Amino acid sequence: MRSATSWTIFLVTTLVLAACAGGQPRAEAPPPEPAWEDTKAGPVFPTWLGLTEAQEPRMAALLQRVKRSAEPLVFAAEGVAHALASSARRCDVNDLTFLELRLEALMAAGENTRTVVVDAVDELHALLTPEQRRAVADYLLERNERNRSRRRPADRGSISDAQQKMGLDLDLTFGQITKLLFRLNSLRGTYEDKTEPWIAHYRAAVADFAHEDFDLRTQPVAEAPVFEIARDLTLTAYTQLITIFDEGQCEAIGTYVRRKLDERERDERAEQDARAAEDAPPPGAADPAMVGP
Repeated sequence: MRSATSWTIFLVTTLVLAACAGGQPRAEAPPPEPAWEDTKAGPVFPTWLGLTEAQEPRMAALLQRVKRSAEPLVFAAEGVAHALASSARRCDVNDLTFLELRLEALMAAGENTRTVVVDAVDELHALLTPEQRRAVADYLLERNERNRSRRRPADRGSISDAQQKMGLDLDLTFGQITKLLFRLNSLRGTYEDKTEPWIAHYRAAVADFAHEDFDLRTQPVAEAPVFEIARDLTLTAYTQLITIFDEGQCEAIGTYVRRKLDERERDERAEQDARAAEDAPPPGAADPAMVGP
């Protein structure tokens, strides 16, 4: 689900999540990925931006604040995934009330996150030097261009390996695969038509980030309707695609999504338990609270 909703948050979070990166005194051409790495000990920044010892802890705190503010958004996105799985298992296109409620919750969480992120981007700008701001802008513009080049127009109308595998897993007929591919390409065209103007605003904001007088609150991208677009696209895609499948295939799709969600939740709980175990005192160690002066 995180990959499925990544674009809905990237316009208002990429500047912080990608720009919170550290490194060398001189701004060099940054590596393609990653902009930062999250570890058990905290964020590890790369070496292409040149954070000082004074900047790095402030950058880490800024990143942590943004991540905390996004937790309700991640939770709401997972709620949308659960609603999609439930509706898919029933091949339901007539009553989408539960899904719509989940999408409204996602929109509300997104708007709450937007304010925190916009303020954090401006705080980030004030924290960096002119050279570091230029390095951030160059990095984000290059990454955006690289991602755009991967979406080749020639890919439309072709069947990818993933689509072929899905067809085999669901035992789709040739007619179903053809219809699915046609509708997916149509949806992608609609999506790109809606998002292209805002991607242009995003690129303009990234370029302006290098300037001394940058203020994200004055940029059009700060008001990008990303969550409204995500809601509309999700509802349209679901109603158009689910009607292609029969009841058995719907059940398989819903069960697959739910299983993946359950696996992710188990992995996250296991990771939390492992971290708690690492932080716990060794057996037999005295409780500091019980030790007198």
